[in-house]
Amino acid sequence: MASASFHALCEAEALVCAASLFTPPGGERGLVVGTRVPKGEPLLAVPWELVLRADASDVQSAADVLPHHLAVASELLRLTSASSDAGLSRRERLWRAWSLQLPRPHDLTHPAALSAEALRAAHDDALLRAMASRRERVAALLAEPARPLGEAWAHWAYAMVSSRPFLFARPSAAPHARAQFAFVPFIDMTNHASEPNCEVRGVEADGGEGYQAVELVALRDLRPGEAATISYDVEELSSRDLYSTFGFVTDESHRNDRLPTPPKTLTPLNSTALNSTTHRLLHLGASPAFIGAVRASLSSTSHTEAGRGWSCEAEAAAASAHFDWLKAEFPQELATHSIDDDAALHELEAMGRASTATYSMLRYRIGRRRLWEVALQVLQEHIESHNDCSNEAGRLGSHLRAYLPYLAVLFAFAAGVSHLRSVEREGRKASMKRKMQARIKK
Repeated sequence: MASASFHALCEAEALVCAASLFTPPGGERGLVVGTRVPKGEPLLAVPWELVLRADASDVQSAADVLPHHLAVASELLRLTSASSDAGLSRRERLWRAWSLQLPRPHDLTHPAALSAEALRAAHDDALLRAMASRRERVAALLAEPARPLGEAWAHWAYAMVSSRPFLFARPSAAPHARAQFAFVPFIDMTNHASEPNCEVRGVEADGGEGYQAVELVALRDLRPGEAATISYDVEELSSRDLYSTFGFVTDESHRNDRLPTPPKTLTPLNSTALNSTTHRLLHLGASPAFIGAVRASLSSTSHTEAGRGWSCEAEAAAASAHFDWLKAEFPQELATHSIDDDAALHELEAMGRASTATYSMLRYRIGRRRLWEVALQVLQEHIESHNDCSNEAGRLGSHLRAYLPYLAVLFAFAAGVSHLRSVEREGRKASMKRKMQARIKK
């Protein structure tokens, strides 16, 4: 269903409005192309004067709560809590209305808005500690602007400003200006895709000393009804970083996940042998993202070359030791929920609730569990493929001996054929010689 209020605001305030905000049944809300848009043309353009922005800060801050986050979140809370438009500027009136388009605190999948009790369901102590520290800092620093609405809205505001704004480089003709952290209405509704069809561009004002607009530009010809998507530039983020920043995970994000570092007491695995094992599993249909993560985790201390002392038996023993260690480290709370989690995820998908906090949490938790399972599968395959190599060679030798009688017959047949061909060639040569002699005599 399309949002009439979005359309009304967009038509009234945007410079270009060729998109609508649409929520499919049971799906995720996002922008949809409203008319044909040629490649390189904008489907949305928003005046710079309507953007909530702050100078971007590159200082280190506890719990990833940066000064520009606080500046924009404070302004967002002030305008969200305004009781009327009286005395507000055009930008402030827009943001008071735009705040109603944003998801409510109880609708968020972002972990910044989830309670500690809800976060425990992720079974990730590192995530739980990081979110607890962040919530404490956000509650303290945004207490005053959030006072009219309540503490839940402080966390809501942080979730908004940590996941929706864009970073714009300093204008080309303003060497002393700072990069801009900008929350752009309308365009902030664009969803992520690994292969996007749009990108966000800042349009510099004449003279290059500032920006005059922000555009959502088509990367290819767009048709009406297509979902407009951009890349959030998350290719390097792990699933934990992606989830804690945006409240969702992608299949590809697991490629950047890592298992605990093996203890130094374990003999490193041989990287060449490990690559052979993982390539074999890939051919059998294993997930490239998880295989990549496991290979990076287990190869972090592995030898590049086999070396003089390498043997199949030693490699199997090293893999077995890694397997025992990893199995002992496998978080039991993840292992014991495997069947229930998978069933619950499928049920939510069937019910059209794939955009809920519970669904995002389950996907994150299942991804963490799957990484451990794939790692154990890789090690088990590695053990089996290298175990008892001498016996394997012996078995191969016995198989060859069993086929020796057949091979003897085959070789004899081949030798006979070769002999017959040799005789035939000699016969042809003799015949040709006689013919030549006959010609000479004539």
